[in-house]
Amino acid sequence: EALMNLKPDDPSVARRLRKLLEQRSPDTGLFSLERQGSASADAAVFDTLWALKVILMARDREVLDTSFSYEKIQKTLDKVFDMTQDDEDVALALRLQYELNHNLEPFQLKRLDRLLDNGRKQGYMWGFNAETGWKNLEFILHAMQRGQLTPHMIGVHESQFRDVVMSTCYVIENLSVLHLKHRNVSTDVNEVVRKSMELWWEQFHGENAPNTLR
Repeated sequence: EALMNLKPDDPSVARRLRKLLEQRSPDTGLFSLERQGSASADAAVFDTLWALKVILMARDREVLDTSFSYEKIQKTLDKVFDMTQDDEDVALALRLQYELNHNLEPFQLKRLDRLLDNGRKQGYMWGFNAETGWKNLEFILHAMQRGQLTPHMIGVHESQFRDVVMSTCYVIENLSVLHLKHRNVSTDVNEVVRKSMELWWEQFHGENAPNTLR
């Protein structure tokens, strides 16, 4: 991905792209990237979304093998879109859909609205699930809203909080691109992303920021 951004004409790019395309299953239509251990359904969703992100970058830079057609990209994206559950995966799937077609279908707009609603209901953060439930971390988020977060508050919830932070960062990244490139998608995107980023800015400025970030 980094090489695609910096040097798309590098000879190694074509070689790596061929290797990537070989990792798409002809049976499922999904990507399964080489890794240690067995691949799960969640891994297949992540792998496929990441692969499609790189493929679209290659397509934009005109270095993608023409045998991997628009129809094949769309078919793969349609299939993985139906499988997305996690907030960060939904955000990336929506971004890829818009970058491919410059529009979202009505059912995809509903997923976008649901994702934005999740952020509003959860203190402008994402990534909560049965393990990282809102109730477990609510007091931390309230402290963040007041600019009073301390490492001691995170305590035993460090792993859960880290997962929520990572998910939120991914959602912000993908929704920000969606809004900046395609302002007609949803006027609510700007509002929710801005409020989420403002929440983090409260933690990153001021003389106590280094202690908080530790």
